[in-house]
Amino acid sequence: MVARIAQGDIYGGALDVQGPALATNPLVQLLAVSLKNSAAPRGGGLAVRSGMDVEFLDGDAAFNRASIGGGVYVDLTSTFTVPALGNGLFEANLATASGGGLYVEGAATLNDSSVTNNDATTSGGGLYVEGTLVAGGPSCVITANKAVNGNGDSVFVDDGSATLTDCGVSGSTGLPFTMYVTGTGTPSLALTSIQNLDYAPNIQCASTGNMYNSNSVTSCNALTCN
Repeated sequence: MVARIAQGDIYGGALDVQGPALATNPLVQLLAVSLKNSAAPRGGGLAVRSGMDVEFLDGDAAFNRASIGGGVYVDLTSTFTVPALGNGLFEANLATASGGGLYVEGAATLNDSSVTNNDATTSGGGLYVEGTLVAGGPSCVITANKAVNGNGDSVFVDDGSATLTDCGVSGSTGLPFTMYVTGTGTPSLALTSIQNLDYAPNIQCASTGNMYNSNSVTSCNALTCN
């Protein structure tokens, strides 16, 4: 058996993609899959774990609920990719802890994707990154997400690395902080050609004590927070 794909109780409320321990991660392509109205402790819509690579094309994860990763949870050994023109939609998911839209321990690439209207009770309303995240493309939007009692309405980086290029990014209320970077290792946030939509991104680099407030400008270009 190369991969186990099923509805999960603990992982992946709608879909749990689990692989065996192999030298090369198996690849699973999910085409035009709609993951909605499901719940699990990790990955309300989708969990990718135990050494899997998942490509997600023209799909959505919406109205799901989890403790971490309301929409999608990616474990330390796995990768999750929305390819170019893949049009991923991650919307209106809820994490009762962290990572309303996606919680990334491993690696995630989001091309031409929309992460909108997700909530986390603590941090990372849109995205919570412990591993590696790359997001960009003409249709990249991360907006109207909310970290209710924490930081990082849009993006929270916890000892991970996030690179955003050509994305529209905003918080849900304009309150600090739209993007938040922390950790004791080498966390980083690299931004290029970030366009503000409703509210300017306030960026806190807690790992160094640096803070960037772009309320007076309409874009954020070539900023690295580490």
